[in-house]
Amino acid sequence: MLKKLIFIIFLIYSPLISSAELKVLYIGDTLDESIGGSAVYDIIKIHDLMQRIGYQTNLKVQETIIVHDLFKPENVFESLKDIKTSPEDVIVIYYSGHGYQNDSSYKNPWPSFYIGRYAVKFEQLIEEMEQHSAHLKIVISDCCNISIPEAFQPKIYKKRRLPRHGSVNNTERDNYRRLFLNHEGTIFITSSSPGEYSYGYYNGGFFTEHLANTLMDKISYLPDISWEELLCSTVRATAEFAEGQDIKQTPYYEINMELIK
Repeated sequence: MLKKLIFIIFLIYSPLISSAELKVLYIGDTLDESIGGSAVYDIIKIHDLMQRIGYQTNLKVQETIIVHDLFKPENVFESLKDIKTSPEDVIVIYYSGHGYQNDSSYKNPWPSFYIGRYAVKFEQLIEEMEQHSAHLKIVISDCCNISIPEAFQPKIYKKRRLPRHGSVNNTERDNYRRLFLNHEGTIFITSSSPGEYSYGYYNGGFFTEHLANTLMDKISYLPDISWEELLCSTVRATAEFAEGQDIKQTPYYEINMELIK
C-alpha cells in the first residue's frame, strides 16, 4: 500500500520536476585597469539575475565564467563547444569588456570584442549559438560600439577546428516561466548603437544595471509582459539615464522568437 501511495504522489508531482537547464557563459575583462572593476560588478548582477530566473522557472542554472587569466578567445569557443544543450534548455552568453565597431559605415549594428590579443565578433557568438539546440538563445554584451581606424583594430580570432532569491509571487513566477520556457528563438542585445560608446561607473555599466533592474522589477508585477516590452524599457531607461549625464548611449537589440506550440 505504501509503494502504491508513493507512486501516486510521484505521478501527481512529477510535472514540477524539470531536467531543463539554464546554461550561462560569462565573459569579462576583469583585469583591465580602466574597466576591470566595473566588469566584475556587471557579472555579479547578471549572475544574480540568472539565479532568480532559475529559481522562478525551475531551470537548473549551469554557469561557466571566463575572466582574469582565462580571458582568451580560445577559452570562449572551447567553453561554447563543451556546453551541451537540449531543446528544453535556455542558453545565455554575457560579455562585459571593451568593444568597437569595425564597420565605419555603421551598417552592421553589432560590435566586436577585445578578448586577449584578438577580437571576437558578436556575429561569431551568434554562429556558435546556432549550433545549440536550446529553444531560447540569448547573447548580451555591455561594451562600446564606436568605429576605430582599421590600422588599430585587433586581428579577428579564427576558431580552431567555458542567488539572489526574492519573495515569490504568482505574477513573477508566471512571467519568468512564460518568457524562458514557452518561447523559442533568439534574442541579441548590445549596450550601445553603432557609433556610440558604452559608459559605466566603478560598480558596473549603465546598460547592465538597467537591464537587470528592468527585468527583475517589471517581471515581478506586470502580468504577461513581453520580451519586446522588457527590452524596449531597458533601452529607454539606459538612454534616459545617459542623457541625464550629458552623454548618448542607446542599446540595440533584435528579437526573433515565437511561442512554443
